[in-house]
Amino acid sequence: MKLGTEAGTSGSSYKMLAVPAPNATFWVRFYMRSDVELGNPEHNVFAMASGGPMPNDSPFVEFAEDVGIAFNASDVVRWPTGFGRLSGGGTMPYTLAKDTWHCIELAFDSAGRVQQLFVGGTQLINATDYPATVSAPYKFFKFGYNPLHGVARQIWYDDVAVAPTRINCR
Repeated sequence: MKLGTEAGTSGSSYKMLAVPAPNATFWVRFYMRSDVELGNPEHNVFAMASGGPMPNDSPFVEFAEDVGIAFNASDVVRWPTGFGRLSGGGTMPYTLAKDTWHCIELAFDSAGRVQQLFVGGTQLINATDYPATVSAPYKFFKFGYNPLHGVARQIWYDDVAVAPTRINCR
C-alpha cells in the first residue's frame, strides 16, 4: 500500500487504516519504505495501538518520529538508547534510510505497560512502565501516515501482520 502526502497542517493529510487487535497484548510486523529518511526531528506518526471503543480513542502509543524514530504517548517519548533528546543537551535522531525496505516489529502490551520496537530483527526500544498509566486495554492497531508537522513524503507498507505472538522478519 502506498500512502502519499502533501505538506500541510496538523492532521490535514491524515491517512491511517485501523484493524482490531487480537488481544490487549499483541505484536505487529510490517515492511515500510519512504522516499524521505525516516526519523525527522518533527513529530509524525506511522503506526499506533489505541484503546477505547473507537480507533482514535485514548489510550494510545504511537510508533513515530520525534527527534528520530521513537514511541510517543501524549508527548512522553521513548527513543533507542543513546538517541533522541540527550541528557547532556542536544539531539541525536535515530534514522532509517530512505528508499530502503525496513522490517518493523512492534509489541504492544497495555496491561504490562511494555512497548517494544525491533527493526530488522534488532531490538531498538524496550519501553517498560510506559506509558505511565493505561486506562483501557488496546483494542486497535492503526498504520499509515499522520503528518502532524507536514513532512511531504511517499510511504509504502507491505506484508502487514497483527497477531497475539511475535511475527519475525523474514
